Amino acid sequence: MSLVAASIALTLLVGSAPTGDASPMVMGWREIAHPIHTTITTITYDPATTIATAEIRVFADDLWRAVTQRNSRTATAINGRAVSIADSAIVQYVEATFRVGGQDGRPVSLRPCGLRATADARWICLQAALPRGLVGMRIADELLTDLYADQVNVVMTQDARSGGRTSLLFTRGDKAKVITSPN
Repeated sequence: MSLVAASIALTLLVGSAPTGDASPMVMGWREIAHPIHTTITTITYDPATTIATAEIRVFADDLWRAVTQRNSRTATAINGRAVSIADSAIVQYVEATFRVGGQDGRPVSLRPCGLRATADARWICLQAALPRGLVGMRIADELLTDLYADQVNVVMTQDARSGGRTSLLFTRGDKAKVITSPN
């Protein structure tokens, strides 16, 4: 594959052209696409359905790097057109690095509810049944912390039952944190 073809394939994979004259693939994955390493997760809780929905925003190039490194996969092509890594590989990565524990400490099952793309980001939706609400739940957000020492993950919760909001901040090495009663 030529350097031009590699750059075009990466553009199709991550949704936008990287900055600079060379793609991260060509440059050996130097962080040239953006200077900040962060994810933002919003968790909303609907007491009528007892469902919590997590919407996770991840920079597309970071997600692609994490998933391909974890799975030792490379870009594939269908009918000569580069396509993104399988949605299932993305979900597997997110489920391994973003975990929810119940008030009793047991893992809560997360169900994928969609993936969508914007110019430079991917949004991953996960849902969980939480009959007792968000307060007391344990969240562990290790997304991309194995790749970037400066990775910062923000988790914001909104509970429709109480109207309360909380925010949790995660960096490399952080353990699960408990959603406390909102102020």
